[in-house]
This record gives sequence, structure tokens and C-alpha cells, in this order.
Amino acid sequence: MATVGSGLIVVISLILVIIEIRTNTEAVRAAAYQDFVAKSNEHLLLVASDSELVDLVSNGYNEPRDSLSATEQVRFFYYTRALWRNFDTASIRGSMGF
Repeated sequence: MATVGSGLIVVISLILVIIEIRTNTEAVRAAAYQDFVAKSNEHLLLVASDSELVDLVSNGYNEPRDSLSATEQVRFFYYTRALWRNFDTASIRGSMGF
């Protein structure tokens, strides 16, 4: 009888561990999504709050690259690099289930 009781306790403990892991996984997914949204908002607000950056982004996407000065080309490169890194991170997290 003690063996059955011990076995039952082990099964119940395993069920509780499974529930805890699922809850933690959902919390990690929610945090990862919130992080992505926060970084996306930072990026959008950065552009929206700086008229010079608005011009750079608009010209960078709509004009031939050689119409930008050397400094503007570097700034636009790093701007788009940061943007794509954010998307890349979100894609990797998505493929991992987060």
C-alpha cells in the first residue's frame, strides 16, 4: 500500500511540474512578444521624433542610393541594420516557439 501511495504522490508531483513548465513557457512567450513590441515602438518613435531622420529614411527608401551623401549612406545603413536585426530576432524567437 505504501508503494501505491508513493507512486501516486510521484504522479501528482509530475503533473504539477508539467503545469508549472507550461505556465512558465507562456510567461516567457509573453515577455518575448512584449520585448519585440517595445523595441519596435522605440524604433518608430525615434523616427517620428526626429525630422532629420524622417528625411533620411524617406530619401533612403525612395531615392537612388547615390543621391545620399556618404554620411547619410552610413546612417541609413545602420538605421536599416538595426531595424532588420529586430525582425531577425523576432523571427528566430518565433521559430523557437517564443
